[in-house]
Amino acid sequence: MPSLTPRSVAEGIVRSLERDRKVTVLPPAAGPLHGFRMAPQRLADAIMVGIPRSL
Repeated sequence: MPSLTPRSVAEGIVRSLERDRKVTVLPPAAGPLHGFRMAPQRLADAIMVGIPRSL
């Protein structure tokens, strides 16, 4: 997997901010893995809907 240069990362962040999109800095090959990795957290969040958070 090629490394990202600071300039390409900064340009990606600026493009996302200009389009009012959520900023995610990942190489293109790792993009699908992010959603897969976040699935357990999103499932836990869905289960806890309506339950008050404790401090």
